[in-house]
Amino acid sequence: MPLQIRRGTNSQRLAMTEPLASGELLYTTDTGSLYIGNGTSLGGVPLSNLTPADIKDLSASIFQSGVHSGITFNYNNVTKVMDAIVEPDLSNYAGTIRADGFQGNVLAENSTLIFNSIDGSINLDGTVQGDIIPDDNATYDIGSSTYRFKDIYLSGSSIHLGNAVITAAGSVVDLPAGSLVGGNPIGGGGGSGVIAGMNYNINIIGDDSSLILNAFSRSINAQGGVTSSLFTGPVQGNVTGNLTGNVTGNVLASDASIIINHNTKAVTAVGGFTGPLTGSVTGYLTGDMKGSVFGQDSSMIIDGTSSKVVGPIDSSTANISAYTGKTIVLEGTNVSTKAGIRINTDGDLNDGYDLFTINGAKESPDGTLVSFIRSRGTLNSPTALQTGDVVNALAWLGADGVGAPALMCTLRVNVENTPVDGYIPSKMDFAFWNGTGFDSVLAFDGVEKILNLHSGSAVVAGGGSGQVNVGGGVVNYLKVKVGSTEYALPLYGLNP
Repeated sequence: MPLQIRRGTNSQRLAMTEPLASGELLYTTDTGSLYIGNGTSLGGVPLSNLTPADIKDLSASIFQSGVHSGITFNYNNVTKVMDAIVEPDLSNYAGTIRADGFQGNVLAENSTLIFNSIDGSINLDGTVQGDIIPDDNATYDIGSSTYRFKDIYLSGSSIHLGNAVITAAGSVVDLPAGSLVGGNPIGGGGGSGVIAGMNYNINIIGDDSSLILNAFSRSINAQGGVTSSLFTGPVQGNVTGNLTGNVTGNVLASDASIIINHNTKAVTAVGGFTGPLTGSVTGYLTGDMKGSVFGQDSSMIIDGTSSKVVGPIDSSTANISAYTGKTIVLEGTNVSTKAGIRINTDGDLNDGYDLFTINGAKESPDGTLVSFIRSRGTLNSPTALQTGDVVNALAWLGADGVGAPALMCTLRVNVENTPVDGYIPSKMDFAFWNGTGFDSVLAFDGVEKILNLHSGSAVVAGGGSGQVNVGGGVVNYLKVKVGSTEYALPLYGLNP
């Protein structure tokens, strides 16, 4: 168990009425000093071998042995008093001077007179550059009943008088709530105060000194809200802030057009809505809508900044009738989210509808176009494709023996040779999936301009077809290559 001794603050030690017992220790918690009792001295004596006289002698030796400029120390060992004779050269002195007595003017760095030693005055004309704060509360006065200041010029809007605050709004002075006129409360009726039932051009101030009714600007600033049925007729002017509670009647704009119709319960905002619109919107939204659209889970559906649809389009709960005259861009370029279109349906061709329909009509020999675009690199910085790259593929899948989607066949477009500017050598290949790889059965070679039929060994038709003379007549033929052997098949017209 640790040793504990008597302890307390130094003021408590000095206030002791009984001396410490001889040898009793006392520790002052605020000064960190240790005292010991001798049975007679109140508060004990400091725990040290030095007497106060010894300390004075040691201090005197420190001052007298040093080298000083403009000051001399004389110590009386009998009276234990040190005298200092100061004769400094203050012509170029920069610093702080502390003394019981000083004669002479005090000037600022810019030679402005601060203290006049001749008439004993302090010059405050343009020299105050900070707050004037007394060193004690509610002790000093500014002026007196016989010597008063002339005028007070204040640029602030408040005067703190005791616990009351007098404020100013423009040229109007606002008195705090509960103020008296001739000893009577304002609005209390009686004496020289404000009489109830009369008309007055005054401001109304809240308990917190905030301005509620401004008689000058004829405006109401009710930051805490308006409680009870205050307005029974038309309200004209701007309402700034939140309006909480029931509003019965129409809400009109400055041009007298109806914004909220309380009969039809409709909102008509011809000028549009500015700011966030929080909550559910039931019905039609006619007009332009600027900004982003978010789902119920706060995920973004429409990015108003980039003008893109970035979320899934789900038509199961809402009727998306048409997108007219615009291109729908589905953006998905990050690692976790890729753009795509998926149609989930339980119908077939017997239900009289198409999964995907392009209906085009134009007085032109050209038809519509479906494009598949592929590059290496990135969308912002594309680079050329390479030999063997697959541009795009159409795949057919079906449910396998366990009901899982399984690949059946594909139609692919491949790069045959190195692309050049404006031309990519290509081949279209139709292949079946055998469970471990693809079996190509038909290929259109765009480089050699031939049709490849794959069934065991290679069979190549076309390319070298032409005409030969057979029996003195010209006969067309078809060149067929089986493996490395080439054959010419004669072609005869059925109706020569």
